[in-house]
Amino acid sequence: SGFFIGFSIMTKYMSLAFLPYFLIIGEFPFFLWPFIYISLFNFLPLLVFGWTRTIELIFSQFNFLFASALDTYSISCFPNQSLLSCIARFFWKESGYPIKIAQLGGNWIVGSFLVSAALLYFLALYPVSGKIFQKHPGRSRMEHSLNWALIFICMALFNPNGWGNFFICLVFPNMLLIYYTLK
Repeated sequence: SGFFIGFSIMTKYMSLAFLPYFLIIGEFPFFLWPFIYISLFNFLPLLVFGWTRTIELIFSQFNFLFASALDTYSISCFPNQSLLSCIARFFWKESGYPIKIAQLGGNWIVGSFLVSAALLYFLALYPVSGKIFQKHPGRSRMEHSLNWALIFICMALFNPNGWGNFFICLVFPNMLLIYYTLK
């Protein structure tokens, strides 16, 4: 599992949303395995290319991973359905939309997004947040599934480029909701 989460983080950084959950429920070894595999993946080219080229490859990977179209239009345009985009459309002075509740600068928008994301993530993990850093042997499979579903929803909302195709992350929460409703 650590291998696949580490690989997933290397291709799309939003998979990082899963790691705090493992830390909160007390799964420290599992929390570390993705980082071990990420290190292994990043330094594997060392066997072929040497230190200089490997470091260049790692930096180019970070540039590729975090490079996006986060210009003024992309952040606040309607096809972008992320939480950041919603906040930007209503509160950012750079937004091109006529509905502006406030005229805030970019730092306020990013700060508001981070605070909102942290609050939503805390609420997603609320069933376990009362017992931070302790294992929960008494938790049911449904409780774990609900937390996973809420983390998937957080992933869809927290992605700064929340284009329609990224909302495939909502398939699992929808399936769980249908199952829960039928039950």
